[in-house]
Amino acid sequence: MINRNRIDVLYRYSPFSVDRNIDKKKIIASWTNMLTERKKYIFSYNSENVEFYFDINKWESDYFGLSSVVLYFINYGKADRNILQEAFVAFKQNLKSKLPHGYIITTEIPSEDNFILQFLNSIKFRTVETRLHYLKSDLENLNLSRFSIREATKGDIRNLKKIAMSMRNDFDRFHSDWSFDNEIADNYLSTYIENSINGYADLVIVPDDPEVPSDSFLTANFLEDHWPELNYSISKMTLSAVSSTTNKGWYKKLISEMTYLLKERGAKSIFMNTQSTNIAVLVTWEKLGYRIGRVSHILTWNTND
Repeated sequence: MINRNRIDVLYRYSPFSVDRNIDKKKIIASWTNMLTERKKYIFSYNSENVEFYFDINKWESDYFGLSSVVLYFINYGKADRNILQEAFVAFKQNLKSKLPHGYIITTEIPSEDNFILQFLNSIKFRTVETRLHYLKSDLENLNLSRFSIREATKGDIRNLKKIAMSMRNDFDRFHSDWSFDNEIADNYLSTYIENSINGYADLVIVPDDPEVPSDSFLTANFLEDHWPELNYSISKMTLSAVSSTTNKGWYKKLISEMTYLLKERGAKSIFMNTQSTNIAVLVTWEKLGYRIGRVSHILTWNTND
């Protein structure tokens, strides 16, 4: 059971809290259900319990050759730094016993959980990315420009992998984290788009214009599995890359078209996130009517630090 003093901030951990149209209680119930499906480590100190909800990302672990631990939430009754510090030492020892070859802990903390942000920084977690989450919920009367696009096929994979590698973002969590060198991070993103086309994403679109090559892409997930529990239909745009030489201007076009495609699928709202440093992207979103709804921070801790 989540402690009463952690319920309100638990709501902000859910990516769906970006949309205030969704019932808060349903979001909390959805995120709580997700936590029950994760691993849990409990540290007990006198009458106090500290619970760590986490999981091992097998795909990332296999790719990087370093166990990737995703920490989803820390549940506790009393905001006591000393207790939390002892709890974290025990948690890391428990991980070490199961992952003796080393691991990296990654966690996404909403800005509202200020105490945990300060605590994690005090025990040498590094902030590697600050994310701004944007939302568009006025989809009933869309009046955006339309462009010619098509769904990406396996025949596009080779080219789009090159685009993903060449259009490096130095501020995403892989490129900014000194745990990974740039070449490894580049290859990771190229593998990600390949997996997206092979089914990891629900939809991947590219330009379909005889005047330009298909040197850009945008992926999305419908998130339809969550619609019944939320009693609301919300979808997400996930990953993009656009060649600045051959597809200039196509980022805005792809976002515009994907907005229509997700609406046609049944979404009442659409959200996405990017780094706070990505001003050009944020300006584009705002021109298309997207507005900020949530802020979070990605922190990491590595046994090799």
